Amino acid sequence: MGIAPGISDIYILKCLDHDGFSVGMSVDSALSWIADSPSQVDIANLSLGGKGLNLTGTDYMSRQADYAALAGVCVVVAAGNNYQEFNYQDGCVSLPGVAKNVITVGSVNDGSSPNGAFASGADRISYFSNRGPTGDYRVKPDIVAPGSVISAPMAGSVNDYQDQAGTSMAAAHVSGVIAQLFQKFPQMRGKPDMVRAYLMSTAQDLGQGSQDQGAGRIDAFAALADDSGQFINGWFQGVVGDGSGLVPSLAEHFIEVPMDAARLRVFLVWHEQPAGAGASLAVLNNLDLLVEQIPEGDVRVQSSNKYDNVESVVIEPPLPGTYRIQVAATELALGQTVQTYSVAYSIVRGDRYDDVDIELAVPQSRIGIGDTFIVSATLSTTTASTAAIEASISIPQECLIESAALYLSDGTKMAWEYDTPFVYQNELTNLTPGELNVSAGPRRIDWHVRAFASVAYQITVSVRDVRHPEIVASDVILIGDAQPDQVLSSTPVTPNGDNVTDSLQPWCGGDAIPLFLLSGLYISWWTTVRRKRV
Repeated sequence: MGIAPGISDIYILKCLDHDGFSVGMSVDSALSWIADSPSQVDIANLSLGGKGLNLTGTDYMSRQADYAALAGVCVVVAAGNNYQEFNYQDGCVSLPGVAKNVITVGSVNDGSSPNGAFASGADRISYFSNRGPTGDYRVKPDIVAPGSVISAPMAGSVNDYQDQAGTSMAAAHVSGVIAQLFQKFPQMRGKPDMVRAYLMSTAQDLGQGSQDQGAGRIDAFAALADDSGQFINGWFQGVVGDGSGLVPSLAEHFIEVPMDAARLRVFLVWHEQPAGAGASLAVLNNLDLLVEQIPEGDVRVQSSNKYDNVESVVIEPPLPGTYRIQVAATELALGQTVQTYSVAYSIVRGDRYDDVDIELAVPQSRIGIGDTFIVSATLSTTTASTAAIEASISIPQECLIESAALYLSDGTKMAWEYDTPFVYQNELTNLTPGELNVSAGPRRIDWHVRAFASVAYQITVSVRDVRHPEIVASDVILIGDAQPDQVLSSTPVTPNGDNVTDSLQPWCGGDAIPLFLLSGLYISWWTTVRRKRV
């Protein structure tokens, strides 16, 4: 069904009332059904939660979610939308998002809707998205995904859509990507620790702090890439013991890093039995991760965190050669003799830093008053991938942007058109063509502009992502009888990362379906009702 046709069944568990509240033990009962039905359910999306500060993940609901993951279900949980409500205080991830075995998802701004949500900047953490750490010092969320102003099917309708914002929407994106992973890599089904490690290793690091972004923004392009070209991805599974001799307490895996590698990310994840109800620490076992170049290489990086069941190593750039990945059972809980684990790695090839090129095209002949002309910016990169790109244009007050269009490298057109263009004049100066990738090819934005008076003007297009300063290209236009020596300089419009006007929404996104289970259906939601595919 959809873009994952081999994943065909969907189950709806209604555990919230019309106002979005649970009744009695309805959510806990739903989680129990999931844990008892691993042969039916591969992915459980929980766009719901209970708010609180410094939660440890040892409450009943979180422990039930952990049991479901241990049964082989990928449990995807929204991190919650209370960051502003808690006066921007860290440690506010909701339950069961604080569970140790689940994939907890925060929200980033999509940036594809030219409105207040866009003004906060594409690929920046949404102002409402809950931040970690948990009450027992674990990193949450695990990953972030677009969750700000997302168009989704409207509950109770067969053909209507509505805009919603919240980590509920972000969690659904992650569940959809997991369905695609199962379509391509069926051997991942029933192995949620492997899926979690793999999604984190292939995520796009936005440079916004692990307790805000987790491992970064989910990157479906990288996760679904073949082991060639810009990405080399892989995973291992294993088991380590307590040193009794039956199972070694140290396991090793080996990978080859090519000459042109820009970064190496390795994530170790293990899922384990829940801690006791109300325990102060959720994680029982302590596994450590070591990545080193052999023989006797110059690179040796270790990760050892006794509180979390995730360890990670990032090397930028790695030297080429053979690397050994070691997983050590430093400490296992009393009475436990073995611990299974998953390790995933992602090697990104190409330039180390984002490199965006702008090819700007404006009319070279004089423009008549009343004429419509096109300003075209073609954007490309030589890196494996960038974060989401923001493209801003400056135009003279004597002109009006009537519409804009984005062209993907395969010719797909996404258009912004309005019946009352004057209302949206300023919004169309800032657009987001999305993430650039050298393998996917360039993207082009066309602004259709109408001239109303004589002016000589230097039109400027500026481009940037969340991690780097803007790159600028400019050229001159002549309208009416304006002369070249009368050129006015332009001031590019730059998105303001602090100007956030999204509306806070509940976890379940208003009347959107609050909880759905996938044995592999991907529900594809367009990101804005104002944008249309042509």
